[in-house]
Amino acid sequence: MYTVIETRFLDAEGESLDISTHDTVTEARADLPGVPCAAWVMERRTCFDRPGRPDLYRVIAAGGDARALKAAGF
Repeated sequence: MYTVIETRFLDAEGESLDISTHDTVTEARADLPGVPCAAWVMERRTCFDRPGRPDLYRVIAAGGDARALKAAGF
């Protein structure tokens, strides 16, 4: 099992433009100002090394356009 911080960058329609992966929340937050997007969602992803067990995602923070976030299901 291991954990990473993923930031999903969204366009105005809520579609994912890109995903960045970091080891810490501090590193992930430092990456935010450099990416042009309508909205973003930062999640802690826990990856399990067992077949059949899906990864666990927990939202840490989100920001940007509320309509884009809603369209993406956040």
